[in-house]
Amino acid sequence: MSVLRHWHPVCLSSRLGRRPVMAQVEGHEIVLFRTATGQIGALDNSCVHRRMRLSCGKVAGEHLVCPYHGWTFNYTGAGESPGTPKMTAQAPAYDVREEWNYLWIRQAGSNSPFPDLSVDGFAPVRPLEHTIDAPLEVVLDNFTEAKHVASVHSYFGYDLDRMAEVQSHVEPSEFEVRVRNTGPQRSIPFPLRWAYAIKTGDTFHWEWVTRFAPVHVTYDEFWTDPQSGQQRGVHARIRIFFYALDDHRTRLVTFAAFKLPFSPVVNGFFLMFRDIARWLVGWEMSRDADMLAQLADKSPGIEGMKLSRFDRLLALHRDRIERVYRE
Repeated sequence: MSVLRHWHPVCLSSRLGRRPVMAQVEGHEIVLFRTATGQIGALDNSCVHRRMRLSCGKVAGEHLVCPYHGWTFNYTGAGESPGTPKMTAQAPAYDVREEWNYLWIRQAGSNSPFPDLSVDGFAPVRPLEHTIDAPLEVVLDNFTEAKHVASVHSYFGYDLDRMAEVQSHVEPSEFEVRVRNTGPQRSIPFPLRWAYAIKTGDTFHWEWVTRFAPVHVTYDEFWTDPQSGQQRGVHARIRIFFYALDDHRTRLVTFAAFKLPFSPVVNGFFLMFRDIARWLVGWEMSRDADMLAQLADKSPGIEGMKLSRFDRLLALHRDRIERVYRE
């Protein structure tokens, strides 16, 4: 599968305990397991002997044991038959990397670079996971346009009545698409304004870059004083990785980090803020999932749609998904 040339985050590290776990990328099943000495294996989930799902088996010492006929495989995929000791086999194996409390896989031998996860002084929070019942292209459409934020999201973003004031600049290149949105922040409850250290009428900057090897979006969200242009308040950096489970479902893994505007002493009292901010990100993403579930047509084609100035990205993304990601 060409998409498996790229790194994909497929499983929380903490989820991989004493039993194997199945992951899926574009309909392709992969089994992950951790041996007694901590080696991590990622293999095709179909036993090379009689096609049993290896994820239904167990880990014994340094081997994954198939539940059907007891064949064993080590973390590199080297297999043996207990009934025919001289018979050996090789299960297709994947490269595995553990970063940000997550397990990432790619096709063995691929030279695809690992995505940039640097946070540059931002404080990270625990990853978030969502599965949305819509194709990859349709889900990416939703998470890379500003207009729906006014009507779907609850707190941060723009007011629907003032969307005409929102400036949106698109900068496409061969392998990525950059977008910068600026406009007046909608009215939000005082506790949130206080926690984020922003004021009514501040300018909300929602900027992102979409890359396609693998498909992921890096967002920067921050506020400035509309008079002086000085940045103030919390600065969020959020990375969302998108990959298809199959033709109808898309997996999202979100790595969020926040930079607080207070002194180091005050920041020490705001550790709880990170959990609140993580909850807010998850809440807003669940609103997106609920809205996408109500689409009358989830096909990824865009023919026949009446598109606006905020929808230029749809065609740009489809071109790069096919050309860069799926090749």
